[in-house]
Amino acid sequence: MNVDQHSTVHRHPTVRGRVARLTIAVVTAAMVPGIAGIGAAVADTVTDTVPVGRFPEAVAITPDGSRAYTPNNNDDTVSVIDTGTDMVTATVPVGSFPIGVAITPDGSLGYVTNSSDSTVSVIDTGTNTVIETVPIGDGPSGDTTSEGPIGLAITPDGSRAYVSNFVSGTVSVIAIDTQLDSPIYGLDGRVLDIVDDGTVSGTPVQMWDHTGAENQQWKKIGNQIVNPHTQKCLDVVEAVNGSDPFPNGAPIQISDCGSQTSEQWRMADEVTDGNPVGGAIINIPSEKCLDVTDNVSANGTRLQLWDCTGAFNQQFNFPPSTER
Repeated sequence: MNVDQHSTVHRHPTVRGRVARLTIAVVTAAMVPGIAGIGAAVADTVTDTVPVGRFPEAVAITPDGSRAYTPNNNDDTVSVIDTGTDMVTATVPVGSFPIGVAITPDGSLGYVTNSSDSTVSVIDTGTNTVIETVPIGDGPSGDTTSEGPIGLAITPDGSRAYVSNFVSGTVSVIAIDTQLDSPIYGLDGRVLDIVDDGTVSGTPVQMWDHTGAENQQWKKIGNQIVNPHTQKCLDVVEAVNGSDPFPNGAPIQISDCGSQTSEQWRMADEVTDGNPVGGAIINIPSEKCLDVTDNVSANGTRLQLWDCTGAFNQQFNFPPSTER
């Protein structure tokens, strides 16, 4: 499996549909003693064979060694292998004719080159879903169906991905978000906190003294505010009955990140107490503010949605933001 074997890029599409499944061989190194000069030699032994998709081209291992990711050219997918069991645990749909794959040094993201549609799919390894598709330069004609990106590598600091483009003879450089997750400070220095370190959808959000725990870390990705530990989004509990789906007092919770408008937020400096690093966090569909209930400064006070007033219980420091 070598991304430099360019002939495979042209050959595989002509046989799409004919090959049912290919496999990944798992090789273990065994020490063989008695070789003169080195004391021992390494004999590679196949210990298992893992069925994956059609025409697997490459493999990347997460830094902790727990998972292997391999693109399947003719299926437009990536197989995720649990290295502890050598079983496929997830299959991730990506772009057209994926070839190369690399994992960020922190293990949080996988980058996959899609050669036929000239894109790179970004996989969140926590959820094994594509969270972004990056257009990549292709041939001189600008034909986006041409076979463009093939190989890629990520810098040791995780800040950039370098992608080789076969048709155009170029290398594209992708800037990777490396901002740290951050607490969201609010009333009297307390922070947004997921109740009891909950991880399931529907868990409420409260104010609590800052401890640095994972349930207090947040990042704004596009219009969503995400807790990286749970991979859940800050969400408003919508009213089941009534004409207003977002009434005053609607509770705040975490939910699976999706396309629902209740998870859409914007930061508004214009509704502020004058603090230059913060302001109001406004729910986009309702134009109402994230609000500390009853202006109570105490651990365990729940968050709610309320008409924006500019009061201190609606003022927050903004989390790091990534526009994806």
